[in-house]
Amino acid sequence: MSKFGALVLIIVLLAAIFYVYNLNTSSIGAKIDKLKLKYTIGDSAPPEKILLFSQDLSKLAGQAKDEDKKRLEFEAKYWLAAGTAKELAGKLGTGDNYSYKCTKDAKDMKQNLKEAKESLESAKQYFELVKGQYSNVDQKDFSSRMSNVEYSLQLSEDLLFVFCPE
Repeated sequence: MSKFGALVLIIVLLAAIFYVYNLNTSSIGAKIDKLKLKYTIGDSAPPEKILLFSQDLSKLAGQAKDEDKKRLEFEAKYWLAAGTAKELAGKLGTGDNYSYKCTKDAKDMKQNLKEAKESLESAKQYFELVKGQYSNVDQKDFSSRMSNVEYSLQLSEDLLFVFCPE
């Protein structure tokens, strides 16, 4: 093989590697993973980061096309509900709960709770549309996570009712 042929082969190989790399990093899953890394989303992530993550997913959804848009909307709604549930649990699980007064803060928490429940219900509907984009393991994981968020929101609602009945 001549030097020219070897050079052309190297250029073609580099172009192929670059093309495959761009395909992988431009996929919607890669974008979500990149945001998860940015906010260090995980079980120990603070609710503020989860809520910011949800906002960024919503922004991405506004720029996405069809199936990607539905998946991003599902993830944004799920993480909004999860972040709010975590935030409410933190507020209700700290301090002297028995002396908790019905304050503006409690009324704000009730509004946040209502919005989180609506977001979770919407996430469940979107999940039915996009669950084919996830592996079976991820489908079970999200189903389990949504059940946990739903339980946490119900517990927060019960605690708020005890602390601040209407």
